[in-house]
Amino acid sequence: MKTKFMNTAHFLLYLVSHSFPSDPETTSADDLIMKYFTEGHSYEVIRDFLAAKHNISVSLSTLKRRLQSVGLTRRTKYTPIVTVQAAISDELKGSGQLLGYRAMWQTLKQKYSLRRGDVMRLMGELDPVKLPALSEILASSKPSTCMLDPIPTKLFKECSL
Repeated sequence: MKTKFMNTAHFLLYLVSHSFPSDPETTSADDLIMKYFTEGHSYEVIRDFLAAKHNISVSLSTLKRRLQSVGLTRRTKYTPIVTVQAAISDELKGSGQLLGYRAMWQTLKQKYSLRRGDVMRLMGELDPVKLPALSEILASSKPSTCMLDPIPTKLFKECSL
């Protein structure tokens, strides 16, 4: 028998009342979140189930953080690291040589499915800051008199030269 629902709320109430029998072994919120996530439910449905069936109120950001802490993610098909490494190398040889890792990530995510942390790590490996370049930047910078600076620029310049 196919049931028609007026809206999403009716559908959710139907699911709560007819599905997911209470399992006394699965009592912690994290276990319930993992169970509903692995069954393929959306974030909002998981939150509704937790609130209606288990009287657990969880914000969307808390739900996402708990899923991330146990390594559960919706996206599983990332571009291979070798491909991303080659793309970063190509960008560094061309117009992307002045980009930081976040700008590089913004550029590459238009074409590839990748994580920002991977781009940050690969950029550190492929384009490390060289000591002569760092010394040049320090020599050309204005001296700082800010009380919050741990080492004043003038002192740092004198020690590094």
